[in-house]
Amino acid sequence: MQIDRSNYEIWLIDWLDGNLNNSQIEQLEIFLKENPGLKEEFEELTTFRLNSPKMLFQHKNQLKKTSRDLSDSQLEYLSVAYLENDLSVEEKTDLLESIEHNKEKKSSFELIQKIKDSANFLSGYQTVRQVGLGRLDMAWHNLSETPLNSVAEFEANATKETDLFPPLKGINTSCAFSHIFHGGYSAGYYSYKWAEVLEADTFEFFLETGVFNKETANKFKEHILSKGGSEHPMELYKKFRGQEPSTKPLLKKSGLLKK
Repeated sequence: MQIDRSNYEIWLIDWLDGNLNNSQIEQLEIFLKENPGLKEEFEELTTFRLNSPKMLFQHKNQLKKTSRDLSDSQLEYLSVAYLENDLSVEEKTDLLESIEHNKEKKSSFELIQKIKDSANFLSGYQTVRQVGLGRLDMAWHNLSETPLNSVAEFEANATKETDLFPPLKGINTSCAFSHIFHGGYSAGYYSYKWAEVLEADTFEFFLETGVFNKETANKFKEHILSKGGSEHPMELYKKFRGQEPSTKPLLKKSGLLKK
């Protein structure tokens, strides 16, 4: 782009910002010599400075809100974020300090905590039931001899370690277990619970290193999200986590293991 009267102001600004190369600076100097009136404008720009005024604001520290100034809506938002592990250490500290000095806010926080805890109602039963269904699926797909004398008898043997209630005569799960026979989960029903194990153990790693830790996030992206089926899933997980997944984080999340 050649400098002319339609664009010279852009050139002047670029010169002030140090964005012109030697060749462009030479073009600018020639243009100013040919246009003395504009040269005066250029010289005025080079001497113009903005100086910040020296002003003092009394009691400006009072403008900063403290944790005690949280509104009800802010408290509700931060309480939920706290329970979902979405707050930084500083935000958690502010929230807990705010709650500590206000009985009404503390009561609201405890109520939100109870709502979250209610999600684990009957989690022990649900866990055992899912494990039992996974074992039953595996048992059917590991059969080496047929036919069976009794579906009910086979099922009873396969689930005896996870059964919580006495069986009802004439009723069994297998005949209604459509997932594993025509639902596409043949020998893979365990993946329901295994996915929960992986999710909980992965998030535990983020908690250990910091929920917003960039290095951990990059590991997750590199070894989990971007690899697809290029390597064995367990090898990819170990590259991300540094170890095989543990069931303890899921048990803690489900309220079945003390934190």
